[in-house]
Amino acid sequence: MEPLKTTSKPSSDKKKQIARHIEQILEILGLDLEGTPDRVAKMYVDDFFSGLASSPPEVTLHTASTFAGKVVVREIPITSFCKHHLVPMIGTVNVAYVPRKGVIGLSKLEEVIRHLARRPQLQESLTHEIAQTLEQVLCTPDVAVMMRAQHFCVMARGVEDPHSFVETYVFKGSFEGGESLFASLHPLTSSPLSRDS
Repeated sequence: MEPLKTTSKPSSDKKKQIARHIEQILEILGLDLEGTPDRVAKMYVDDFFSGLASSPPEVTLHTASTFAGKVVVREIPITSFCKHHLVPMIGTVNVAYVPRKGVIGLSKLEEVIRHLARRPQLQESLTHEIAQTLEQVLCTPDVAVMMRAQHFCVMARGVEDPHSFVETYVFKGSFEGGESLFASLHPLTSSPLSRDS
């Protein structure tokens, strides 16, 4: 997957420049919305795309754990952003891994995933990046990531389809290659990936 290119600028400079451009866009559309450019700029920098500037959360493995088996965390909610249209894709992520050197705190697992989601990208790239990052922070090659999301670029434009979902999967280590290994994930893959489905 091609890495996302970013430039380093102070947060305040980014907000000023974004606000100026948003104001120009609104003027072109014939809109005079007082305060909106500043609010949009703050939202882009501090919320929607905060993963571009901030550092990933620090992760500590609980090495005292002697758990031998698979850890499965289901339906972690995420909001990310399509890099083609800069509109949300909203869904859930399911993760499975086999501990080698310890387990991770559940809140930290969610923090890592949400940090990676806060940038413009493709769902396929995000799924792959989550798997790679978890492989590194968990110190295990045995990682599976499944994402199911709805895309506002499909829901609100073009075909205007409010019902379809996109599912992406990455299986690494002992989770990949072979019916028996895939069958071992059956409880994970057969359950709904969305709270609403």
